[in-house]
This record gives sequence, C-alpha cells and structure tokens, in this order.
Amino acid sequence: CIRDRVWGAQLILALQDLGHEFVVVTSHDYLDLPDTGDYSGVPIHRFPFRTALPKGDVVGLVRALRQVEALFSEFAPDLVHLSGVGASSSAFLQARIADPPPLFVTVNHEILDDIGAGPETLTGKVLSRADWVSCVSAEVLRQVREWRPETTDRSSVNYTGIEEPMLTTPPAPPSAHTLLFVGRLVPNKGVDVALRAIAQITDRFPDLRLVVAGDGSERPSLEQQAAQLGLGEVVEFAGWVDPSEIPDLMASATAIVMPSRREGLPIVASQAALMGRPIVATPVAGNPEIVIHGETGLLVETENADALAEALALVLDDPEMAARMGQAARRRGLEMFSLSSCVSAHDALYRKLAAE
Repeated sequence: CIRDRVWGAQLILALQDLGHEFVVVTSHDYLDLPDTGDYSGVPIHRFPFRTALPKGDVVGLVRALRQVEALFSEFAPDLVHLSGVGASSSAFLQARIADPPPLFVTVNHEILDDIGAGPETLTGKVLSRADWVSCVSAEVLRQVREWRPETTDRSSVNYTGIEEPMLTTPPAPPSAHTLLFVGRLVPNKGVDVALRAIAQITDRFPDLRLVVAGDGSERPSLEQQAAQLGLGEVVEFAGWVDPSEIPDLMASATAIVMPSRREGLPIVASQAALMGRPIVATPVAGNPEIVIHGETGLLVETENADALAEALALVLDDPEMAARMGQAARRRGLEMFSLSSCVSAHDALYRKLAAE
C-alpha cells in the first residue's frame, strides 16, 4: 500500500535523526523500478522476490538470495525489521546469514482463520523467529497471541503515527453530500459493497458523489459495476492520488467510507479522524479501535450493502451529527496517533533488541 510505504519512509527518516542507520531491502512490486536507489540518504535495494516466487523462477530467486546474503555481510545490521509478512520476509528466512541479528516484525493485518499462523505457514515461521512482534492494533495483537502464544512476552501494540501537518485544525464539514474512499482497489477493501450501497440512496440525495481515490486490480470490474448500477455520474474513479493530496480530498468529504473485508488498522482511518471526518466502516480488525459506533462514526456489518446504505444516509441526512462525530474522531485521533510517540516506541525497542 502506498500510504504504508509513505508512513514507513517517515518513520525511517525520524529514526535516522535519532542516530539509526538504515538499508532498505524490498521488492520491485511488479513496477519498473531500478534495482538500487537512494531516499534521503537511505540506500534502497530491490529484488525480484514477488515476481520470482509465483513464476517458479528458481534461478532468479537463488541469485537474489545470494545478493541479499552479500548485502548482510557488507552492512552487518544490528537489527532486521520486517514490515509485514510477505515475499521479502520469505527471502529473509531462506537466506543463509551467519549470526543472524535480532528480528523485529510489524504485523499490519489481521490473521484470518483460513490463513492462520500455524508453525508451517510463512506467518507462523516469521512470528516464531521474531524477537519482537509489533502490531498495528490491539485486535491484531490479540490474534497474534492467540495463534502463537509464545509471542505474548515479546509483542506489543504500536499505533501508526501521523506527521504534524495532519494535526492542524481541520476545515469545517462541507455542505455537499460527498463521500470518499481511499485505498487499493482490491477485493479486501469492499468497494463493490460500497457501490451497491450508494445505488440505494441516490434518489434521496440527488447531489451525492462518491470519490474513489486509489488504483488496483479490481478497478476495471468496479468501473463496470458502477456503470451497470447507473452510477456513472455519481462515482468518480480518481485513480492513484499523491499522499500529500489526501488531506484536501478529506476536507471536501462529508464522511469516509471503509467497507473492508480485512484490515489491520488502516492509516486512512487515522488520517480521517485527525481531519475531523466521521467514518462509516466495517468492524474488522482494528477499525473499532478508531470508529466508536455512534460517537466517532458508524460500524456496519461486513458484506451488508443495505446496512451500509442506511448508515451513509444517516450521516448525510444529519450534518450536525456528522460534525459532532467528526470532532469526537479528531479528539480520539490526537490521543492515539502521535508520530513522536510511534517513533519513540520504535527507537526504544530497536535499542533494547540490539543491546540484547
């Protein structure tokens, strides 16, 4: 997710200011990116993990592993931080590294029953190997400890911090009936449910607009669905939006729509809270830690387009209630999403693990 990467970059630069030195190892993520780069003095090394594994490119994978091993030998890190569990973490586990450093793992998403964290799964192997597990929400932490009880004494919650510009006084709620979705256009985000819900309330709100900010594999099918539902003039597919433009989009929205099927604790939700916008979301993973039903937004049953339509209509029909929930969301956001506290927590854990 682009926003996760932006947050990761902010975290790295803040920790760099505290004396930490970084080398970033990642994949090309299906993009035409150079193998090496530099971000504000931080070296970036990209490997074809994500493409070599699905293609069964054993030669390419082995070559990448040897290069990772050489990088470890050259840089000799005091700590490895895996941001999530995926192709890059699989490569780390397979690499032959002499005297492996402590492993710090961030779990960004809930652990579903059909995936799990059994000992033979990639998630299970990563969690078993981790010296510390940082979870983006209390619900994700609960799931991690339930699946891997041995992590109980080496795991914690660390909410994603938001940089200072998001903490300025948000604009007043707009008068127009505008809803906003921000995120990847993939099945887990549930945009198809949002479209079915929007189609039910267009007669009640003739000026209704839904702005879909994001891109992904589901965009063509979602655009087709919107056309079939007669929402061609209602839904705007804005495509990928630069993260710096997200606050302005939120400022023009009455509410933020998050009909997710799966989450961790989305940065979009914390951004919306700090912008003073009510959130209509599903109660998956960490969403209820931001969206207090009836106080900072509304929670609706997953996959239930009828319930989502009713909740959206309620917010659109009562601007005073929407403003009140937005103000409460902002107060809660200011308490939870300080970038300085997030950086301090990472700094303390880094130093603790490296010293041990």
